[in-house]
Amino acid sequence: MKPLSQRKRPAVKELDSTIQNSIKGRIAEALIEELFIKLKYDVHQFGIEHSAPAFADRTKPKQGVIAEMVRSMPDFIVTHQDTDDTQLLEVKFRKDIKSKPAITRLQELFGKDYLFDDAILIVVTPGLIMSNIIRDFRRTGDLDYLNNQREIEGDRKIIMQFIRYSKRIFEGLV
Repeated sequence: MKPLSQRKRPAVKELDSTIQNSIKGRIAEALIEELFIKLKYDVHQFGIEHSAPAFADRTKPKQGVIAEMVRSMPDFIVTHQDTDDTQLLEVKFRKDIKSKPAITRLQELFGKDYLFDDAILIVVTPGLIMSNIIRDFRRTGDLDYLNNQREIEGDRKIIMQFIRYSKRIFEGLV
C-alpha cells in the first residue's frame, strides 16, 4: 500500500455558494462579537439563529408577517459596561462594498418596512469594517469606518486591530 502522501486524492467539490456565504457570515459575526467584548460591551446574541432557530431553516421557510419580523431580527444586543448604553447590531459580510451595485443590493435588504431602523449595520470585508445606522444607510447608501461610528464607545486602537485581523481571516476565503 502506498503512503498517504503518494495516494491519489479524490476531487473535492466546491461548497454551494449559499453554504460558503453562510460560513463567512458566521465568521464575521464571531469577529464582531469578540470585538465588542474587547471594547467592554456585554454582548447578547439576538438573531434568528439564537432566538428562534426553527425560523432559520432555509429548507422550510416560515411564511407571514410574523415570520418576516423574526427573520429580520438584528444579530446582537450590546450594552457598554461603563455607560449602560445599549445598541442593536446587524452584521453582514461582503467581499466588496465599494461598488454602487454592492451598496444597492445591501440597501435593498433593509426596505422601508424594516423594523429595526435604529440598529447599527456593520459590514465586514477583507480589510475593512464599515458601519452606519440602518435608517441613514437606507436613505444615503453611505458607510463609514467603524472607528468613526459615534454610537460605538471604546478604544479605537482595538477596532483597528480587528480590522487588520479581518483582512487576514478573509483574504483566502473570498
